[in-house]
Amino acid sequence: MVHGYHSKILFIDLSRQLIKVLRFNEEFYKVYIGGRGLAAKFLIELVGRDVEAFSPDNVLIIAAGPLTGTPIPMSSRLHFAFKSPVTHAWGESSMGGSFPYFFKHSGIDALIIKGRSKKPVYIHIEDGNAEIKSAENLWGLDTHEAEKALIEEAGGKSIARAIVIGPAGENLVKYAIITHGNPKLGIGRGGQAARTGGGAVMGSKNLKGIVVVKSLSPPVADEGRLNEYVRETINKLAKSEKTKTLRKYGTSPMIDLGHELGFLPTYYWSKVTYEYIEKINAKSLAEILRSPMACMTCPAACGRGVKINIDDNVIEAEGPDYETMYSNGSLSGIRDIKHIVLVNEYADRLGLDTITFGNVYAFAVEAYKAGKLKLPYKIDYGDYHAMLRLLEDIAFAKGDHGKLLGLGVKESSEKIGFKEVVHVKGLEPPGYDPRGLRSMYIAYATSPRGACHLRTMAYVIDIRGLGGPRHMLTPEKIKKIIEWEDWCSMFDSLLLCKFGRDFYSFKEMTKALNAVTGWNVDEKWVRTAGHRITTLVHYYNRGIHNLARNYDVIPSKLFKRSIDGKEPITKSEFENALKTYYEMRGFNADGTMNEDMLLKLGLKIGDIDL
Repeated sequence: MVHGYHSKILFIDLSRQLIKVLRFNEEFYKVYIGGRGLAAKFLIELVGRDVEAFSPDNVLIIAAGPLTGTPIPMSSRLHFAFKSPVTHAWGESSMGGSFPYFFKHSGIDALIIKGRSKKPVYIHIEDGNAEIKSAENLWGLDTHEAEKALIEEAGGKSIARAIVIGPAGENLVKYAIITHGNPKLGIGRGGQAARTGGGAVMGSKNLKGIVVVKSLSPPVADEGRLNEYVRETINKLAKSEKTKTLRKYGTSPMIDLGHELGFLPTYYWSKVTYEYIEKINAKSLAEILRSPMACMTCPAACGRGVKINIDDNVIEAEGPDYETMYSNGSLSGIRDIKHIVLVNEYADRLGLDTITFGNVYAFAVEAYKAGKLKLPYKIDYGDYHAMLRLLEDIAFAKGDHGKLLGLGVKESSEKIGFKEVVHVKGLEPPGYDPRGLRSMYIAYATSPRGACHLRTMAYVIDIRGLGGPRHMLTPEKIKKIIEWEDWCSMFDSLLLCKFGRDFYSFKEMTKALNAVTGWNVDEKWVRTAGHRITTLVHYYNRGIHNLARNYDVIPSKLFKRSIDGKEPITKSEFENALKTYYEMRGFNADGTMNEDMLLKLGLKIGDIDL
């Protein structure tokens, strides 16, 4: 028995209707830990550079960690990995909510899905076993309808949870999400694997959803030790001002801070402040708050249950987080928090990534005004009716414009010849303009999945002035970015929510891991594990796909002064910072990696036979 694990991974080939059990020993789990580490291992082994994202040979990997499914606060999380239709290389996303807890209690550590079913199907997992069942009656349903149907089929919300795709995933919109958390089910906060197109990968496999039944608890080394650790942790978190702020406001205060400090992306990355900030800020969201919503095992409850009355309709929904407030607010010129709530709710039901959709809409406004994009109706900043219409056209692939914009900004812009576009590796950025937070230049450029704030949390480094002021990009700051990148790999492998960053230091992670597994490792061991997993993930792009300096590109628009006066770094400053990052990471001068880097860390390629 390996404590913290079921020692059971399911491999499912939908083309052959094959279900296979994979078992690994404790040493394997000590190397790859779980979550991101496990997912990286299997993606490297199974999906080479010649496999396309929508090929049956691509795999969708869903992996829990040793802390998932335990009562440790903020541990109800899963990690997803696949070859992305957005980046055409590494794709990943992490999910909170309640599904991760139930997933681990269904009796498995991870699920690997390959192939393509001839007809729509879903997967049912219970007691560590899986069944492939018809989903023909579910195909075409929105996410809320499909999730409800699957949970009812499996015995109800007391024992079951389901993740699903919506029409966007079925129609292979490249930024489709995998989601759960229909507010009407009363199951707490939902969660999405939203970034890099996992929902489209599911759709390409004719896989509508996955339902799990809580049936087997993961074994732990010492129940008494774990319970004592959980009690201490809950008490500390409950007293924390950070926890209290998250419960009261969620992540919404970031939009006020972004406006104040000048990093809030506005009007498609042309400004960093927003003149209508008071109409979409934390206070405006608090005014429509019905109740906080929590993921399982979380005392923070940063989700926002909201109630609005709009167009003579009363809508109760899970409200937007900061990323949705920025992308479907200031970036798109929306001037009413209720309109953001409505767009967010509609995007969730149709199954679209709200960060990318907000970027696509704002990009479309600019391209439309420049005469590059033809549409059957007018669109402009602040027009939420046009946003809703375009959202539907994209999700259902209606018309040439719907199909085009369903590709994301990179491929859409290339097809229409519009050059002022903002993405990194094909992925549209979250709400942190690097002209206001200099660390984000390196964070965006070097993230394996493209423009991302969660691989390093570098925006926090800048806001807190770690390694130097936020307007500087020093070697000390790059060193801090690397340290935090390894730390984030442990968040995504154990798994823990990154909003626990003010509590879950490497030292605290070590205590949590030991309480569950009984490994009794030290903090240095955990730091080394984080470094090992970060290196493994980078190898997928930099070693297998040879995507490095040619891939670590910041869009030209972010090297120009913003309309409201925020200065960028120079391209030479960026090049020097990137060179420093490569050197500190041990990469080659062009950012590529050799397999020797993995071997030095005890990592092997080609040692798994499926």
